[in-house]
Amino acid sequence: FYQQRPVMALKSGGSTANSEVKRTLADFSFPSMQISPALVTHQRKQKANCSFGFSQDVISKLVEYSEIFRCQEPYKCPSREERRGKFPTCPSSELSTTPYFGTAIKGDKFDNVDTESKLFIEYLSSVSWHEILVRGDHTARQSVLQSDDFVNSLTESVSVMSLYYSIHDGITTRLKVTFEIDAGADVTSTHSIDNYVSIFGTTKTNYLFALNMCYFSIGVMMLDNVLLGMGLWHDIVAYRKAGGPFPSIVSFLLVVVDTCVILTVLATSVLAWPAKATSATNTEAIVNSVLTLPWATDVAYSDKKDDYLAAFDSVGTEIAFNESVDSVSMIVALVVLVRSISCTAAHPRIALLTSTVTKAINDFLHFLIICLVVYLGLAFVATWRFGAKREDLSTLAKTCQTMFDSLLGPPGAFTLYDNKENLEYTYFVLLYWLSLFFFMLNFILAIIVDAYAKVVEENEALEVEQSVWYDVAASLRICYFRWRKQWPKHTQLIKKIEGLPRSQPVTSVALMSLASNETKPLFKNPDHAQHWMEYYARYDFLGFTTDEPEGPQQEVLDRLEEMTLQTKTRFKCIEKVTEDKIGALDRKLDKVLDALNAIRDRQAPTPRSALPDSLPEASRPERDFME
Repeated sequence: FYQQRPVMALKSGGSTANSEVKRTLADFSFPSMQISPALVTHQRKQKANCSFGFSQDVISKLVEYSEIFRCQEPYKCPSREERRGKFPTCPSSELSTTPYFGTAIKGDKFDNVDTESKLFIEYLSSVSWHEILVRGDHTARQSVLQSDDFVNSLTESVSVMSLYYSIHDGITTRLKVTFEIDAGADVTSTHSIDNYVSIFGTTKTNYLFALNMCYFSIGVMMLDNVLLGMGLWHDIVAYRKAGGPFPSIVSFLLVVVDTCVILTVLATSVLAWPAKATSATNTEAIVNSVLTLPWATDVAYSDKKDDYLAAFDSVGTEIAFNESVDSVSMIVALVVLVRSISCTAAHPRIALLTSTVTKAINDFLHFLIICLVVYLGLAFVATWRFGAKREDLSTLAKTCQTMFDSLLGPPGAFTLYDNKENLEYTYFVLLYWLSLFFFMLNFILAIIVDAYAKVVEENEALEVEQSVWYDVAASLRICYFRWRKQWPKHTQLIKKIEGLPRSQPVTSVALMSLASNETKPLFKNPDHAQHWMEYYARYDFLGFTTDEPEGPQQEVLDRLEEMTLQTKTRFKCIEKVTEDKIGALDRKLDKVLDALNAIRDRQAPTPRSALPDSLPEASRPERDFME
């Protein structure tokens, strides 16, 4: 400690006692400057006995060997208790709460991390600039600590954080580098750069204008949704009164979804505006709280550290809130995008995406079962057989991600020339590319192309299909005529026309007979009805023609007329023959009745030979009847 004390004094900086030390001041770096000392957050596990008892014996033997070879005369080592922090130790699953390196755990929330994470916070310079530190432990006893003992086998993660400020853009940046240490002593490093942007000047004006336009769009969408809801309510009332088809359930769901999206957009924008409006003031307060800390005064070290942590934590709180609002905004934006794409189904020319997905979804879901079986099966095999040698195949999740990335950009991580000697790997890669790339991926493309071809074929066969630009212009023209000529609503007129008998043609007279209620007609006068007929008669697929048919149509009509005349003639012949046969049968029956009357008058049985011989020849049933 006494040997290192002069070096520690030289590096402490800022105090009056060290004013004679000459230091070189480097120029400030742009565009961002570091405005705070770097912090280290340390997360540790509690000590525990190793799950494999033999491992504890190995540790004891290694400690014994180190004492034999390094602690004999003329050298002297500290006691084993004092050197226990240097021994490898098996960690438990519980986080440590015992003060470590003279630092207690953070007692409240810090850097948007709950207190359950149990963080030990230290300045980076304290453990990186000095080899020896004198700190008090939990018993208030001063101890000499070696800085290289700060990280040991009980360390779970270490994070280094610092604040930066851009004087040009007014952006406060938090840089965080995290090192995760797993049970296998593998270290994984990640970093994050989070910005707290202050809005001021022209940027604030533009943001306010964009926000007002967003509010205007929300109002228009809400008004349209209310009108749709009112229309559905009127349809329900009409269904209860007169029956007919019940409104579609899909229409109700769309109104509910649109309402939820609109309200979410409104809530998100309302939350975002106060945060953006006060961002400049918050930035000034945060940066000033860091820059005005009394580093070189006699304020206690613990108090200065608490003030600095509070300033650092305020930046994290603001960044976390903005990140939450931005995350919700992104989800809402994606929902609005999907809803906008679904609205393209209103016109067949721009409904290619929605129609293709609708036709392909059934085949795709059935194909997905096969694809998942093959994909997960290959992932299990790769993790089991090659996970011990390759980091990107060490777990099932990493293997699935590696396989997916390789499909997007072949060959990716699965190349044959890396392991030419390993036949197992070669066979696996060949099977992977053959099954997933050459078969599965092309099957998906085939399903999509087949569905798209069906959609195009249906559009070609659709008689009323026109360009979207022409239909938009026609819709605007219809709105003008509805206002100028006071035409009725399309939905109301269609319902009335569908109620007409199918044999009745739709004419201006028929349109004038339609009424919205018992007394009020749909059209004010016949001229408006006639103009409506003339307007829609311009469309080939809705108009009609009075010209005589020509060509094959005329031949068909002539043939039908000839067949009709032949049928009429045949019916007349059948009618004549039928009348003659019925008259002859009547005459025969009259003679039979006369004979029966004569028999009754004689009051005696008549022998069979007494029957008149002059009876006309009759059929077998007639003879049987007479006998």
